[in-house]
Amino acid sequence: MKQQLTLPHRFFFIGLGLLVPFAILGFMNLYNDFEFAWLSYKGTDRNLFTGNQNFTDEIALSGTILALLFMSFARTKKEDEFIQQLRLRSWHWAILANFIFTIIGIWAVYGSDFLSFMIHNMLTILIFFLLRFLYLLYSNRSAKD
Repeated sequence: MKQQLTLPHRFFFIGLGLLVPFAILGFMNLYNDFEFAWLSYKGTDRNLFTGNQNFTDEIALSGTILALLFMSFARTKKEDEFIQQLRLRSWHWAILANFIFTIIGIWAVYGSDFLSFMIHNMLTILIFFLLRFLYLLYSNRSAKD
């Protein structure tokens, strides 16, 4: 069996542990304008960051993406050809669903809400993959029992 580029199984739980606080931080920042004062930066005209910047949203989104990547690329306890086939089919389904979701959003969302839609859309491919992969794993395990 050719080894896929995957992380050890424990990274799924590390990712799950990281996902909860970073996702909560992201939602608090996006919908309640929550920011950490210690992540503020006063830029000048000569710097890359001009004006007053706060990096709470960047930290929240980066942490959420990292957590979802950990969960998506973590091996299962028993990684065999069948699991790899499920993983591949789940990625295929997630990419297709993500682009259908994107096309619908392009035609249905306008104005400043479009930026919010695209921010959420960055995460949907990983979320769709995880939901599909875990569903297929669960349904195949329950069918064996």
